[in-house]
Amino acid sequence: MNVNSLLIRHARILWTDGAWLTGDVLVQDKPIVETAARMTNTSASREIDATGLVLLPGEIDPQVNLREPDLEHKEDLATASN
Repeated sequence: MNVNSLLIRHARILWTDGAWLTGDVLVQDKPIVETAARMTNTSASREIDATGLVLLPGEIDPQVNLREPDLEHKEDLATASN
């Protein structure tokens, strides 16, 4: 078992290409190491049931200026989250 591991189960995951997957995400020592529709035989130190929740990998930014409304030509959700 990795002491710095987190398994997020049953999340609705949004990919960068706009596709959605309902599945599990394994995080170890901060980076995401695996994503699957259903993971088995995991030994994460912590587990979260995210049923009914949306997971946006890489979308964590405590201060974001999206320039909406009316200034989307400067920046929008897609360009601000790359």
